[in-house]
Amino acid sequence: MAGPSAGAVGTGASWYPDGVQREIKRFRSFDEAEAADAAYYASLSPDERVDVLLELIAAHQEAVGEATQGLARVCRVVELARG
Repeated sequence: MAGPSAGAVGTGASWYPDGVQREIKRFRSFDEAEAADAAYYASLSPDERVDVLLELIAAHQEAVGEATQGLARVCRVVELARG
């Protein structure tokens, strides 16, 4: 998944996950670019947003050399005082 302002000029964009369609768009202002980004991500389904997040996490972990790890399941039982 690529947002409207995603894409790299030149080479060296090898960190993009597979299936990413890169594109370059020109905007007249930063505000216009931000509005286009917001509209793009608002158009995604919740599943697509999670996919984008997981791709970003995987790309970051690969870039910093971290081993892939899952999320830890945490559960805590809290005793409430009765009064």
